[in-house]
Amino acid sequence: MAHEIILICGGVLLLLVGIGVLSFFANIIGMIFDLIGMVVSIGMMGPVPGCGCVVLVIGCGLVASIGYIWLTAMGTCNTEQAMNFCRLLGG
Repeated sequence: MAHEIILICGGVLLLLVGIGVLSFFANIIGMIFDLIGMVVSIGMMGPVPGCGCVVLVIGCGLVASIGYIWLTAMGTCNTEQAMNFCRLLGG
């Protein structure tokens, strides 16, 4: 009888922990979608119609440019042309 109670309590505890973990990941996914929604809403408004869209496109271009520079710099790690940037990141 005692073993059955322990198994039931353990099962309930695992169920509660599992629900908590799922809730945590659902909240993270919700925050990501909220962030995307804010970026899109910024792109739709502005002092001049279309101004926010231009800012959004420029922001995406800046992010892509920074990513390209990052990948180019990291691509030189462990080569003769390695940059000091690699040492900074431990590469």
